[in-house]
Amino acid sequence: MMDLPANPMLTSFSDLPIYASMACFVLTLSIFLFLILHQQIANLYKRWDSRFSAADEATLMELLATGNAALLPKLHRSYHTRDMIVRIASKMQGDGVTLLIGAYSFLGFAVADFKDLAEANLLRRMKALERCRTLKLPLPESAWGVLLSYRDQTFRWSAMEYLILLKAKDSLLWLLWFLNVPHNQVTGMALHLSCCFAKTSPLVLPILLDHSDDKFLHKIWLQTLALYPVVGSEDIILRIMGERPATEILGFGMRALAASSSETTKQFLLVQAIHKDWTVRKLVAELLQSFSDMEVIDCLGFLAEDMSFPVRMEALETLNMLGPLGQIELDRIAQMDNHPAKLLVEKIIGTDGSRRSA
Repeated sequence: MMDLPANPMLTSFSDLPIYASMACFVLTLSIFLFLILHQQIANLYKRWDSRFSAADEATLMELLATGNAALLPKLHRSYHTRDMIVRIASKMQGDGVTLLIGAYSFLGFAVADFKDLAEANLLRRMKALERCRTLKLPLPESAWGVLLSYRDQTFRWSAMEYLILLKAKDSLLWLLWFLNVPHNQVTGMALHLSCCFAKTSPLVLPILLDHSDDKFLHKIWLQTLALYPVVGSEDIILRIMGERPATEILGFGMRALAASSSETTKQFLLVQAIHKDWTVRKLVAELLQSFSDMEVIDCLGFLAEDMSFPVRMEALETLNMLGPLGQIELDRIAQMDNHPAKLLVEKIIGTDGSRRSA
């Protein structure tokens, strides 16, 4: 009978040579012991590092109460004290934070964080950045170019956000430089950074929009102005949008324009009531609630006959918000048997004739 070739795969652990079995056992035991010892050593170190915790906490509380800088030498340079300072600072404002920053710098933690930001691995960099951000530590001017050019995108974004948070005098110039770098032009994060800046300096956005030639930045600035509108920026917004803007840009521009109830804004919105895209017409119906005159009422009446249901509904909702003039138009529609919005109006007015809120 012919012998079958040996199976190259092991059929059971008994086929494993004894020396290989011993090697696997020793390796497994070594890994297990390493993990156990590492955890125990880490726990022992934490206990050792926090041995002055109560004393340092009492010193920090006394420092905050008295402002006496002579107390600083009583603090201990431990990671536990460092984290305690950051934790307390995160819950405070004003002079108290300034005192804690003084303690943080006195113990050498600020310099250590600056070194980590420049040289450490990504995890340590992110932790150092988070501590600096919580304390709002001002960084050396030369550091920003290094931080904002780091290879990791998340770290770059976090560093730029931190710079804006500090309200540094050159933060606008850094933001412009940062967003002009192609690999930083990611819509979501660029919009977030722009909005962070707009929270503290909204009047700068129309100027940015007016002096930018970058199409990506046009979109970002318009989106930001749509979220943080600035009255008086109508001419700039209209010029940037151009005569035939794309639907997306048009939507952002219309919302940015809606900050102002000027005649310019109103006339622009009225013209868009015949736009081919129903989403634009629906937005017109929504934004016209900032106005209340017969020209607007007539436009909403026109939109109430739109072929698109969402546009009709939005027009009726807006009419219902515009007081007596809007109510008159709704009553007129309700009396027209062949009007496409008749049934919708009846739901808004109510079958018993008493008007309810839309």
